[in-house]
Amino acid sequence: MNRKTTRIDYICLLLLSLWVLTACDQTDQASAETKAQLARLNETLDQKETYLLNLETRLTQLKQQSNQSQSEEERYYYQKMIYEGYASYRYDSALYYIDRCQQIAESLHKTEWMSTCHIARSQICTMIGLLDQAEDELAQCAKLPMSQEQRLAYYKGQLYYNTQLSIFRKEPRSEQVYAYADSLMQVAPGPTSCEYLWARFWKENEDAQKKQTLNLIEEKLRTLPIEDGWYHTLCFAAGILADALDDNQKAIRHYVNGLCAEITQVSRDVPTLSIVAAMAASQHELAYANRFISAYLDMKEDYPDRAHSVYLTIPIRQIYNATVTQLELNARKDRQLMTLLMVLSFALISSLLFVGWSLRKQINYQRQLSRTNERLEDHVRQLTAYQAALQ
Repeated sequence: MNRKTTRIDYICLLLLSLWVLTACDQTDQASAETKAQLARLNETLDQKETYLLNLETRLTQLKQQSNQSQSEEERYYYQKMIYEGYASYRYDSALYYIDRCQQIAESLHKTEWMSTCHIARSQICTMIGLLDQAEDELAQCAKLPMSQEQRLAYYKGQLYYNTQLSIFRKEPRSEQVYAYADSLMQVAPGPTSCEYLWARFWKENEDAQKKQTLNLIEEKLRTLPIEDGWYHTLCFAAGILADALDDNQKAIRHYVNGLCAEITQVSRDVPTLSIVAAMAASQHELAYANRFISAYLDMKEDYPDRAHSVYLTIPIRQIYNATVTQLELNARKDRQLMTLLMVLSFALISSLLFVGWSLRKQINYQRQLSRTNERLEDHVRQLTAYQAALQ
């Protein structure tokens, strides 16, 4: 009975040790969906050179078609498409083709085309942080007649400029942001249009309104193709709203959807990538976090941006802190495992000594039993002899 109890205790000790080992190895892990989204973004980054090659091929074709144009109007549209291809990929080339478009517009006295060029140049200057020049371009555009489409682009440009100005100054949203958001909502085609939803996003402050706006944006995204220029913009808005509502899983999904669209279109203006890198670090996915922040820094070299550079240290610091925390956690787990292994080693040695002592004791018992049996057999033989003599 004692031997059986000892075996049961030994088995229980082994099971407890295995449970402790499993518990020591557990950390706060990201959900399966979040891991899938991070892996999808990583795979998209792996293909960025292919997307770049496709863009360069398409731009080469457009340049050839522009050179073969029979009229200045036709050449203008080709130059405009080339600018749109370079807009978020190579800003100096984009500015060059905007200048060529403006030369054609001035030579043909097309004031609407001139307005379009000012808005386009303002967008590029805002992207790279030349905010004073961006403001001047918008001021010159305001002096020219604009169509409904250009007015939409103008208010969108003003909204973009003022939001980037607030980011650069590290200030809350200015009154100009709300004012131009109102203006954009007034001239937008309807409450379900991309322009209206984008402007509404910048005006929401209460959680109930944020949730309603998020639902409207998600409905719109289901109808937009990924190639649409508004797709990644509304994905960014949806991610910000979901993050504000503490739905990190949905936020990462929207961020990754928008980033995949931008990387596919060879955009180098992707500040959302630093946000996803910080979120990956908070989920203990340090390999993805370092990959994303490295890719973002590489893109910043190709497309420098003064407006977002002021916040670049925040995700880098978060990733660094998460890495240090993970290293400390690993060191603590290593110490726990070493302590556990020492305890298990002691228990194993004790068990072996106990088993050896038990075997030795059993052997002695067997020897004593053998000698007793031999004496008993001698007594039986003697008794048999006595019985025979008596008979």
